[in-house]
Amino acid sequence: VRRFRDRTRSPSVIFSVGALLVLYRIGERLFNRDVGLVSALIAAVAVFQIQAAQNTRLYSLLAVLRLLSMYFFLGLRESRTSAWAGYLASTIALLYTHHYGLLIVIAQNAYVVGVAVASRERAASLRRWFTLQLLLVLLYAPWLAVLPRQVANTEAYAWIVRPTLSTLMHNVRAY
Repeated sequence: VRRFRDRTRSPSVIFSVGALLVLYRIGERLFNRDVGLVSALIAAVAVFQIQAAQNTRLYSLLAVLRLLSMYFFLGLRESRTSAWAGYLASTIALLYTHHYGLLIVIAQNAYVVGVAVASRERAASLRRWFTLQLLLVLLYAPWLAVLPRQVANTEAYAWIVRPTLSTLMHNVRAY
């Protein structure tokens, strides 16, 4: 039984370690190596991260894909093909992994539009961005037919207790 449990948890551990590595790289890219290292160390001892690594559900996959999407998003300014391909691959995998991935894509689009408005960015770079977003929509289109039914199925979420202020405060303290 223990071997089976260890085997089913192995992907979560691998994805969780991957998330720490990607978080390090994001911190390094945005600031410097020290910030990347401190970020990864804080995440490594975070209760939620440890629980995700020990869980047989793939929340650690969701974490590493979110971070990869953001990592490649940050690299899009360099206009390298690898950044565009990495962004597309990681973001479409994120969207198919969990519908909460849409929140990352919405935040990325809000940032791009906000920067474009504030800096009067060239139309060509916006055109490339929205072409990439259109490609994401086309690749995600098969799931868009299923998504409304899945989200509307409230019976699937019946086990979730309605949050109160008390449970919110408990979770803030715990994590």
